[in-house]
Amino acid sequence: MHQLSSNLVNIKLLLNDVGYKRNNDTTAIGLMSYSGLQSLQLMPELCKLLQDTFNLAEAGFFWSDIDGNFQDAWCTAPHFLSFDVIASCAQYQASGNRTWPTFTENVLMGAVCGYLLPFQNARFYASEHYEKCYAKIGVRHVLDLVLHDGVRPYGSFLLMRSAENGPFKPDERSYLEKLIPTITAAFSPVKRSEVAYSDQTNDGFALISREGKTTFMDTKAASVAWALTYETPFAFARPDAPKLSENLNEIIKPYISRALTGERFSWVIENRWGRFNLSFNQQYESDQIMLHMSKSTPLYTQIINKLHKLDLPPMRQMVALLLVLNHTRQEIASALGITLETATSHIKTLYKESNTQSSHALLLKLIG
Repeated sequence: MHQLSSNLVNIKLLLNDVGYKRNNDTTAIGLMSYSGLQSLQLMPELCKLLQDTFNLAEAGFFWSDIDGNFQDAWCTAPHFLSFDVIASCAQYQASGNRTWPTFTENVLMGAVCGYLLPFQNARFYASEHYEKCYAKIGVRHVLDLVLHDGVRPYGSFLLMRSAENGPFKPDERSYLEKLIPTITAAFSPVKRSEVAYSDQTNDGFALISREGKTTFMDTKAASVAWALTYETPFAFARPDAPKLSENLNEIIKPYISRALTGERFSWVIENRWGRFNLSFNQQYESDQIMLHMSKSTPLYTQIINKLHKLDLPPMRQMVALLLVLNHTRQEIASALGITLETATSHIKTLYKESNTQSSHALLLKLIG
């Protein structure tokens, strides 16, 4: 409870620092950063939260070692992480004087936001690199957010916006920069030993031929296939990296004969990125078999995302989170530095607004 109280105090201090205009966003990002999840599971969740919060087309995180070397990555657009894209980046960096900083130069700059902005010039937009890597996924504006604790870099977010949503504004950059110390808490050595998952999943589908070959994947299914394909760091950046469809064909090979009989069944795969659910559903009067593919959402981040969408005041968000995590009213009051009467008042309001009468019922409402 001591660690939790300390985290909540840090979030309250952050709220005072950034101002009231983004209280809801700040609370959600703070609670998620202090979730205790391993960074490999947390960064994809933070990318999605930042994507919703800042109207992003895509978002990714790129891990660094202590010397600033590129180690690993995850992106909402899985095809952005490929050998061709990595090679194109390297070629463009080397194509002229100060064309684009290297990843290492970027992350060793320290805790910064927007270091890459001056390099997004006419030359960049006219380059084959831009067309091949960014225009292809509908991205016009790129903002970097480097996580650095003053001693070592941890990596950098790449936040990407479409032309329609416009460039990143100075106040957005300033706000994100203030969040860096909090988001860096995602790399705290204190981690949850086990991850509880909600029933909610991010569902996609693939179509499989009767010969067991993948003929189509939607974006969400491709994201799952990417995570199942690249189970080792940096594997996606190798010239011999397997294609997602080919790897998926190998994954389903032991099950395809059962699927052809019309049997409906599912199975679970867990790896460093989290838990994934695959299920077959034969389509009648069709040569294609439907394969549903989804990633399970950690229970903690599911609750935070729901509270964020409800746009509750910061204190009520924190009370709600502690309440559904089975903390007593006295523990909630102590953790948040408020009186028992204030904690009770927040809880009564939460029950009234959600039409519930218990913490369990509120939990079901939040994850439903």
